[in-house]
Amino acid sequence: PYQAVTAGLFSREQLHAELGEIVNGTKPGRESASERIFFNAVGMGTEDVALATDILRNAQAQGLGKRIKLWPGGPFAGLAG
Repeated sequence: PYQAVTAGLFSREQLHAELGEIVNGTKPGRESASERIFFNAVGMGTEDVALATDILRNAQAQGLGKRIKLWPGGPFAGLAG
């Protein structure tokens, strides 16, 4: 995004929403075929896993949370084996 802004291809005024606003429903996602979605995943995956592990352990220690099934049949169901 930095390069796009410095090259004059993108500005903050053109930003419709942050990802969190779309996910939590406070702003809609793309509303027409001419709109574009840009997602910049920065950081390291290992940091995400470390933080998620800490959050999970804290929630378990407090008796919080709910187990949900994300993938029917497991995350690798349907892959050739």
